[in-house]
Amino acid sequence: MKRGLSISVKNVYALEVNFSSADEASYHLEIVSKKGSQISARTVHSGPLEKPLRKLFKRDYPLVLILRGNQVVTRKLNNIIDPTPKLVLNALLSNSDLDVFDLQYVSLGSGLLASAIRKDRLNDLLQNIPRKNIVVDTYIGDGVLGSLALLKEEDKVQVHQYLFSKKNDQIDDFLIEESHAELELGDDRITPESIPCYSAALNYYTNIMEMESSMDEQMIVNASEQKDKQLFITLKIAGLLMILVSILGNMYVVDELNKEIQSAQIAQNDKLDKIEHNKSLSEQISARQQFLNLSSMHLQGSFAYYADAIAASTPSEILLTNLNFDGLAGNFKSKKQLKFSKNTVEISGQCKEAQIVNNWLDTIKTYAWVDEAVISNYEEDRRSNFSEFTIELKVNGVLE
Repeated sequence: MKRGLSISVKNVYALEVNFSSADEASYHLEIVSKKGSQISARTVHSGPLEKPLRKLFKRDYPLVLILRGNQVVTRKLNNIIDPTPKLVLNALLSNSDLDVFDLQYVSLGSGLLASAIRKDRLNDLLQNIPRKNIVVDTYIGDGVLGSLALLKEEDKVQVHQYLFSKKNDQIDDFLIEESHAELELGDDRITPESIPCYSAALNYYTNIMEMESSMDEQMIVNASEQKDKQLFITLKIAGLLMILVSILGNMYVVDELNKEIQSAQIAQNDKLDKIEHNKSLSEQISARQQFLNLSSMHLQGSFAYYADAIAASTPSEILLTNLNFDGLAGNFKSKKQLKFSKNTVEISGQCKEAQIVNNWLDTIKTYAWVDEAVISNYEEDRRSNFSEFTIELKVNGVLE
């Protein structure tokens, strides 16, 4: 199965669904994480598949499925030359149609290990999965358990109820031998309950077993969607970094303004005879001093604190584009009086759903340093499906 996913995914949900009959099934859900070459797993929940699974998925990690049990047909097929999904399905289930069944198979010595499940059974299951958790890989049957055997040096490896035989670093054959033993991988011990989820996530990360599937095209589409999602997150982080760079730049400007004020005061004392020049310098000094006094930018601690709090609370679905603190109307060279939006923070960003912005606004209102928070602008862009918004905050200087 070719995925084409080029952005690294550190965490995935691995969901095993075991069908005991047409009406009954159980599930086992784990979070599998990859850090460097190390893969680790922890159980989230397991039980009968009676209630919707949506509440179990607290995070927006991509999802890897493994389907097992009585509703999955699995057989070893021999002597199939130039296998295609249609040819393999008819060898597995006579007179069957790829419009009715989803199929997956893997080379096994001189034959194939093939598994199939009805599409409606899989589609019913997918209706239970939240849209935020993109299904990036699906494994039908127990063939993927062989990925764990390939990590072991022994020629014969017991994985769950299968005794896999290897030849030339490939799975050559298997025997069914019931076992409830843990599997040792280096310093890790994988329990029998975790083996299916672990093997599915392992093969997603490493593609150690080349498996052919009638679902390949959909998995490639899903992987591309996950790539776009990861890219959006990366761009959002880049946007936050740009904001932080802007903050540091503003701090540098404040420091330079202070230096200019000091230089101007020295020049004023040295050139008392140049009244008009001193008057001009005095006006510039007053304007700059007003900028410093009215703007909270000289309070560098508060300034950075507000930015950190806003960045930390920003939902993953929102892309920040600008933060403006105590906005200035006009410029120093203008003869008009300078005006500042004192004790205000203006947040600009983009989001697909207004409810997400509203929920974030409710969170911001809970901060002790926020006296008032309102959405001052919200404009929808139907071409990009993103809406641009502006939130205005009135702050009181209290640091929590």
